[in-house]
Amino acid sequence: MKKIYLSNPVPVRAVEYDGTNFDECREFPGISMTENAVGENELILTENGTAKIVNVNSVLYLDQAGLLHVVSNAEFHERFTEYEERIVGFGEALEMLKQGKKVTRKGWSDGATVEIVAMEGMQPFLAVTSCGSLKPFTLESDSLLAEDWTEVIEEAAF
Repeated sequence: MKKIYLSNPVPVRAVEYDGTNFDECREFPGISMTENAVGENELILTENGTAKIVNVNSVLYLDQAGLLHVVSNAEFHERFTEYEERIVGFGEALEMLKQGKKVTRKGWSDGATVEIVAMEGMQPFLAVTSCGSLKPFTLESDSLLAEDWTEVIEEAAF
């Protein structure tokens, strides 16, 4: 299962190869993989003409620049910690917004995010981005009282 991990707090997408999740590992862009194993439960990964062997418990991850890395499980977990999503009420979400973070509600299925926007000559205001458009966000009582707010983590492209 793809998970999000943080390092100083840069998020990356990662997959741990467990010998059975070949298809999940193939989802990384710009690489080709073959199930022709070098040894039992090993894969050959080719990126930009360079071949790498992926062993069971190797971790594949993309950094913010889009570069693919293959490291041991132990090395990966020395560098990164798994991101644990916090579900909060609007009061804590507002504190996240004041820190420059974006938030969303678990109940929103369209990927909408809320952020504070500051424009020259105007007071900062809450804005919602939904379907690619940014517009002022009117906080209604259902959102104000909701306990399903969470921080939006910008992930590396995958």
